[in-house]
Amino acid sequence: MWAVLTRLAEPKKAGITKMQKMRLYDGKSVEGLHRGRIKELKEEAPREGMQGISPRYIQDKISNALGEPSGATRERRSTRSW
Repeated sequence: MWAVLTRLAEPKKAGITKMQKMRLYDGKSVEGLHRGRIKELKEEAPREGMQGISPRYIQDKISNALGEPSGATRERRSTRSW
């Protein structure tokens, strides 16, 4: 979620946060806002999503952290005999 939020432009009109904007884009309901506002939000920021943290980068880092036990990479490297 954090990676996506870094890629969203700050809404120009008051009354909506980046979190609410993200929820609208995801098709969720947001109290006080209607889904018809999505077109307006996208027109405010035509280059939205083109910069910020890559969600794929975050996904890869989480996958790498979960894929190997702590210290396993160092142990494997140190026991290799080339």
